[in-house]
Amino acid sequence: MDKVKIRVVTKESKLASGSFEISFFGVTHSIPESMGVVIKTPAGTIVHSGDFKFDNSPMNEPVTEYDKIARTGSEGVLALLSDSTNAFKSGHSKSEKVIYDTLKGIVENADGRVIVATFSSLLTRIYQLIKIANDEGRKVAIAGRSMENIITIARKLGYINVKDDLFISPKNLKSIPDEKVMILATGAQGEHFAALARMARGEHKDFSIKQGDTVILSASIIPGNDMTVQGLIDDLSQKGANVLHKAEIMDLHSSGHGYQEDQKLMINLVKPKFFIPIHGYPSFLHKHALTAMSVGMEKKNTIIPRRGFIIELDESGWKMTTQVKSNPILISGSGVGDIGDIILSDREQLANYGVVVIALSLDADKHRVKDLQIVSRGFVFVKTHGELINRAKSLVQGIMENEIKDYKNDREIRERISRTVRKLLYDETEREPMILPIISYS
Repeated sequence: MDKVKIRVVTKESKLASGSFEISFFGVTHSIPESMGVVIKTPAGTIVHSGDFKFDNSPMNEPVTEYDKIARTGSEGVLALLSDSTNAFKSGHSKSEKVIYDTLKGIVENADGRVIVATFSSLLTRIYQLIKIANDEGRKVAIAGRSMENIITIARKLGYINVKDDLFISPKNLKSIPDEKVMILATGAQGEHFAALARMARGEHKDFSIKQGDTVILSASIIPGNDMTVQGLIDDLSQKGANVLHKAEIMDLHSSGHGYQEDQKLMINLVKPKFFIPIHGYPSFLHKHALTAMSVGMEKKNTIIPRRGFIIELDESGWKMTTQVKSNPILISGSGVGDIGDIILSDREQLANYGVVVIALSLDADKHRVKDLQIVSRGFVFVKTHGELINRAKSLVQGIMENEIKDYKNDREIRERISRTVRKLLYDETEREPMILPIISYS
């Protein structure tokens, strides 16, 4: 990949690129210093909201720059591209101050250790928890590499200003009373190898769960993770921990993305001619479009983008034009984009049914079988399925003894062996492992 020039910007920065002028406005989000973008073009001004919410009592960042957004709107905006993440949620996104007050009350009343799991990227929440620990006289231990990295960087950049002795090494935890300890951990989604899940299973080398611990899951459950998180809660509860979850009901978590009323306010401040909902599933974009129309956006000026299509617009109207290639780029090891459909299909088959390797050693002159081995991995255990493996061997022997003259080359032999063995294994097990015949000569 060619080297890319990266330029650090602030909300006061102004850039020029050809006929484009680019400026920024500060917004509140779960990551400090988040910004929206204003792009002035010859065709008109484009505003990109970025990830945003309207929080008038944020914890460690300024409020959204309402005045700058409104001023941009009063100057005329051709199109607004706006965050649709919470398009189905009514009202306003909760303030981080509400979450802070809830977490502070829980920590104040906890008799033992407090263990909090949240997203390691959620720096605003991490700041709150460290502040609470400092105010309540608790030492902070960190469980999880990504959590440790983000806190180290945040302290270096000045987002978290506390004394070094607030933090304690895991090996020194036993010297501190339980009521003076807070542990910040990764794994609020129940990830198998994350710190909290390993603690719950008793597999973490530095931390364990014990009777009387208060465990807080300060994160909403990502769709699809429900069963995994429930399993984590069960494991923690069986260890004797008091688990507090249901994050949004109990005010343990607030989204960094605005709800419907926040989305309406952004539209009313910007006052765009065209509205383009972004950042969400297609149903989210459609819902956000309906919200926009509820505050006066005309249906004909509301544009639902489609993956890969180019939108052209100016004051006279808009159209969706050419589609560009925008398929997912898969990364495997050090390779980028070199995984195709065939490889994906092979991996899926291997994952679902395993592999059966048929190793044939043939006499170089007479094509007689000198040795035949069948090895199974991820399909069946050979020792308990000896009869099935022997039947497969007999079929292969039969092909080599009776049909070898019918085939022109090794490829045709391998294909015949694969078809025959695959049919046998499916008939007996209703599974379709990958069949790999290997032919060698000696």
